Amino acid sequence: MSKAAERSQLWGGETEKAVANFPVSGEPIPVPVARWLGRIKAAAARVNAELELLDPEVAERIAGAADRIAAGGATIRRQLTHHLTRGFPS
Repeated sequence: MSKAAERSQLWGGETEKAVANFPVSGEPIPVPVARWLGRIKAAAARVNAELELLDPEVAERIAGAADRIAAGGATIRRQLTHHLTRGFPS
């Protein structure tokens, strides 16, 4: 995968490996569920930064990706190929 493609992805390498190696349900995460999980993940990242449990720069990168998921849109729907039992992109 190119560096540009990696930068546009909303999850990391470990999730990518899980997608490739562990097909489970065959059902993608419904977009409304992913959008709500994005809201929760963004809030959690920001709170953890505020509590000094997470580096603020890392927290904002996580929150930024989660905000993009929460906002929805065609790009997000194309990238959400994860199965329900695999968990949420990290």
